[in-house]
Amino acid sequence: MRRAVPPGGTMEPTRLNLFRLAIAIGIFGCAMILLALPPAGRASASAPSGLASYVTATFPVATEATYEVPGRGTRTITLEGIATVLFDRYVLTVAHAVSRARLEEGIRYSEQSAGIPHAARSFQESTYLLLPAGRAPLEPLVRNEEVDVALFELPRDVSTPALPCAIGDSDALRLGGPVLLVERDVVAGPLVRPAAVAALRGSKKTATLAPSGQTFILTLGLVAGESGSPLLLSDERSCELVGLAQGTYVGPRQLAWGIRVREAMEALAEAAGPGRLPGFFEAVCQAAVRPEAFTFCSAR
Repeated sequence: MRRAVPPGGTMEPTRLNLFRLAIAIGIFGCAMILLALPPAGRASASAPSGLASYVTATFPVATEATYEVPGRGTRTITLEGIATVLFDRYVLTVAHAVSRARLEEGIRYSEQSAGIPHAARSFQESTYLLLPAGRAPLEPLVRNEEVDVALFELPRDVSTPALPCAIGDSDALRLGGPVLLVERDVVAGPLVRPAAVAALRGSKKTATLAPSGQTFILTLGLVAGESGSPLLLSDERSCELVGLAQGTYVGPRQLAWGIRVREAMEALAEAAGPGRLPGFFEAVCQAAVRPEAFTFCSAR
């Protein structure tokens, strides 16, 4: 016969011990069930996720110009951005991150700040991909300043992971849909920031810098050095490259915008001209989610 426990009373010692034992057995049983699950069925701090494997092909890119100032010695100006390795040897970024015109602007600003009379300076620029093992010199292949996109090639003796993502269909972007901005910090390593598509076309403010039809707006802001970051549609199983981060405007909404990947690739093909860089454009067609969206794919 059960004995009632009076209000505010306690269980008898024997029953209390049995109760504790039952709780302990239950906790132990739950732990054993979790341990028996396959790795995909439980969280693991050490197992790399699919997302971690997507961000290993993104690196800082730096363009330097060294010039001589009479009586003041040698000076160096550096531009920084983010670039993505595609198809093992090609490096994609925005043109303004590696632009000679911006280097000239930097020289002019530097001289004004130092009180040096400005004069046309002769200089040679060099672009490097900043890899964990050191910086790799890049060979310029083609650029389109109007659309703001540039393509380089890695040295043959440099090996680094390439983006394992499909070339996405940027025309399939949807309002409010999720997008990931991926970049890399020299110290922190890969950085990922989630955003949403705020607008499918550029705004009146962005139109002065980029045609609105080739861009889309994101619900985040960029800081200096983030231009060129790849914009991905991604989950744990697959990813698609849908654009490149181009710029941001500061205001009450603090929004950034990106270049659609289709417009970027078409601009490179136009600047390259017929028959140039067949290896790159064939790889784009093979990796494209919708090859028919690219005019150079249908022409092959």
